[in-house]
Amino acid sequence: SDSSGPNTSSEPLILEPLLSPLDGKVTVCNNEQIVIEGKTTALAGVKGVGAKASGELMIIASKDGDPIESKSITSDMIGKVLLVPYMTRDALVKASAIGVAGVIGISIVQEDLDYLTEKKLDLPVIDIDKETAKKLKEKNGKQIFIEGSEKILLLS
Repeated sequence: SDSSGPNTSSEPLILEPLLSPLDGKVTVCNNEQIVIEGKTTALAGVKGVGAKASGELMIIASKDGDPIESKSITSDMIGKVLLVPYMTRDALVKASAIGVAGVIGISIVQEDLDYLTEKKLDLPVIDIDKETAKKLKEKNGKQIFIEGSEKILLLS
């Protein structure tokens, strides 16, 4: 049969909304690509695991350089992307369990990232350097999109 030409299927066309984690204007939209132009800052992490997520950036400070522990993970963090200096494995697991959107840290241990992967927890976790952390601290409360396994951070 000929596969070229207009679609003559009797099935109804299903339209689904496409949500972007970034603000911007759609400048190209066709079957091959969608291009969104906007003011976006892209940052790269050092290492990372997990899925994609977006949420409000929330800075969690530690006292005296101590790691963030599970008792510090609270319900007001649900749906947020946390910027932390360092987090214990238990705190990462609790963050995943209660619905934290993602975690960005300065000293995330590789063994903890491996543990999250082994347990099939999709919580996006990205380890960043101190310079990137400095840039992010200025964006507290702003929307951020992260992709853990690709080590990508996008701010609009």
